[in-house]
Amino acid sequence: TQVGVFLSVKEPRFGAVGDGVTDDSAAILACVYAAAAASSASANNRHGVYFPPGIYLIGTSACLTPSAVTSSNGIHFFGAGMHTSILRLNTSGSDLYFYNNVSTARTAFCTFSDIAFEGIAPASVSAYTDISDNAKAFRIYSTSATGSREQGFQFYRCRFDCLGTGFEFAGDQTASE
Repeated sequence: TQVGVFLSVKEPRFGAVGDGVTDDSAAILACVYAAAAASSASANNRHGVYFPPGIYLIGTSACLTPSAVTSSNGIHFFGAGMHTSILRLNTSGSDLYFYNNVSTARTAFCTFSDIAFEGIAPASVSAYTDISDNAKAFRIYSTSATGSREQGFQFYRCRFDCLGTGFEFAGDQTASE
């Protein structure tokens, strides 16, 4: 797979702010849709979603894998560094995930590099605990009923902080599958 086009979430057509206050979910979703469409349209090319330095507040679950996005070529999600490009889940009592395929095949062969994945601890939690039980990172579910097979995820120079769950793997696959 070759490297294709890289799209920045801060491009005017997407409009992410990255100030840690504004909910950037819609802008990130729009950028992911555009990258997935470009990846699917061009054989053997993986397109990228770039997060320039900033704190991107996410209030929508599965922002990196919206339900309409499927791409067998994968998407490369990357930032400027694990201390400068931060994706932060804004949990307010409900579970939120960065990635959650919910038993439906989404995007295989994704790479993530130079990004921090964080949750926000609720006000009732001590600052020393720093854990948000509602903030989840990656839920990868595989089921033989739908033929969903998530595969090829790679993480380079990523940081995971303040998350109730880092990686959750679930499904009904047998050893032979």
